[in-house]
Amino acid sequence: MVVGDGDEAFAAVSNACTEVMHASGAAAADSPVDHRTRGAEPVEPPASQSSLLPARRTWPVASLRGSTQEETRGSTQYDMGHSTHGRTTNTWSMSAPSFEEEPHVRWLVRTERGLSASDSAFFDAHDGLRELVLHFDARRSAPVRGLLVTGRDWFRIEVGPAGTDRLTVELSATKVPPPYGLTARELDVLTLITLGETNQSIADSLALSASTVRSHVEHLLSKLGQRRRSVLATIAVEEGLRRISEPRPAHTAAANATASSGVRRVSPSFFAPRRPLVIGAVAPDGGTGADLRRGAQLALETINRRGGVRDRPIELRWAAVPVDGDPVAVLDGWDAGAIDALTYFHGAGSAERFLENAGEREIPVLHNVHDGPAGRHGPFTYRICPSVDVYGTAFTSFVRDAIRQQRIPAGDGRVVVLGEDPGVVGPIRRGRGGAPIKGVDLVEARDEASWRSAVQDLRNDPPSAVLLASFDPHLVSIFLEAFEASSFPSLLFGLWVPGTPELRVPPPEGFVWASNSGRPRDAISANFERDFAHMHHTTPWLTAGLQFDMVGVIAHGWATASRLDLSTSVIEAIRRNVHRGVNGGYYFGDRSHDCLSFPSQISDTSLGHPRLVYQHIGGVSRRIGPTAFADTRTRTPGWLTVS
Repeated sequence: MVVGDGDEAFAAVSNACTEVMHASGAAAADSPVDHRTRGAEPVEPPASQSSLLPARRTWPVASLRGSTQEETRGSTQYDMGHSTHGRTTNTWSMSAPSFEEEPHVRWLVRTERGLSASDSAFFDAHDGLRELVLHFDARRSAPVRGLLVTGRDWFRIEVGPAGTDRLTVELSATKVPPPYGLTARELDVLTLITLGETNQSIADSLALSASTVRSHVEHLLSKLGQRRRSVLATIAVEEGLRRISEPRPAHTAAANATASSGVRRVSPSFFAPRRPLVIGAVAPDGGTGADLRRGAQLALETINRRGGVRDRPIELRWAAVPVDGDPVAVLDGWDAGAIDALTYFHGAGSAERFLENAGEREIPVLHNVHDGPAGRHGPFTYRICPSVDVYGTAFTSFVRDAIRQQRIPAGDGRVVVLGEDPGVVGPIRRGRGGAPIKGVDLVEARDEASWRSAVQDLRNDPPSAVLLASFDPHLVSIFLEAFEASSFPSLLFGLWVPGTPELRVPPPEGFVWASNSGRPRDAISANFERDFAHMHHTTPWLTAGLQFDMVGVIAHGWATASRLDLSTSVIEAIRRNVHRGVNGGYYFGDRSHDCLSFPSQISDTSLGHPRLVYQHIGGVSRRIGPTAFADTRTRTPGWLTVS
């Protein structure tokens, strides 16, 4: 069952992840990134009852609640003559207590044939249903559904708020055929599966053999068209395929009494917490992993504080994997059926091994592995940030504009791309005629020695600009240490690393760097930073915002999917959604499995994920581009001279 309208479900998650969006008077602060410290609706009563003669009686509500306080009396009303498309529907409504009024009980029994003794006694014969209502809080709980089986008759029981009145609980019973052709015993087994029972514990509870229970589970998988046992519990909760009465062993006095006398005890599954939605997160160890985990924890706390997704909490399984570790071993150690989505951050062991394995699990997988086609590992893997080849475009545009505006010297028009795989950033466009960029040299450097040697070569023959095409904080730190010891007159342009906590050397004054997942300065990001500091007593790097947004994108997909139990439905929702996170917008509008980048791939700032350019000014990183997100102008680095 989809709880609530899809748009409302989306709004709940969107507000939870970015609750500051709607904060009154929230203003966008102009704060730089300081790299010294951080980087189905209830049945309504008939509109008119003028021709009805309701029977009334009083009911001791306090005794229903088991209260020792003085009893409060209300009214019970019976209503006849309302047809529900040929079905028989009985409805019981009870007001929840408020500070202004005493609670009361209102019974509504509606049938197409009018009132009869058996109809009026329906809820009396199943007084365990009162327990269901008394445990339901209309102000906090989403509607729940279950099944009541009495002999050959099956009733769908629904409990939820009575219309827009959040102080009134309404319970309705509608006679239905057994859904999916289930038998009563299969329903018992399915109900116990929702409680997390194993086959053996189900066998013990129902006085059956383990082989019989296995046979029932196989029949359930076949009838519900599923392959994984864990999905049965999700479907049972979402579609209300749980027995209202507590399952009993066959051929016992208790079972016979339940069958003949109606519900006397409601199944514990209705009062147990709903199975959480679980995200398995694999991240690198060290400072980046710690920052990522803090971002995920804030996302979970924010969403769960507002009721979770479809009245289900979100939980996190976290694994920190060193660069030489095996992330697949983590996946193998997790119960595959207990994980509903996965996130992966580059640097946690072999990304290729992880994505190959994760893509076969048929659950949503979000990652930030920057190289290669994002969809090469199947239809369930999506890259949360644009591909790395947009960095070449960012570098080309910046160098061209900076030279034309005489903010950096033109020099000989030669640029050097230095990195383990310098071609990964995509093409650096050479200009024609008098264009600023006249030549591009790709220099491969994979270890400390080659990076130190490259610095010496650059010092001897400085180009106009150097692009540090590396995501390795250690190698970038080696370069910056050597540059600090003896600089040379070239513009320095880095990628992403200064936005993480792993860079051990502060960038020099005037250092320029770009990030495919920057953080725009607006009320959403400002309040994220406030809440992050309040929870963790530190300030977030860009990595924390990206992990926060990974959780938000997944939760948004869960909230808006037509079928929460189908990964294909969730993935389709993720693809079509436009999610506004703290690090910008996320939209997978094409078929590349990448979120689209602004301004390289899409010109709409509300849809594209911003590729931001920063410059280290006054010891902090300030946004200098694109213009839509800039908070200052480009400064000429002190080691350069513009003629």
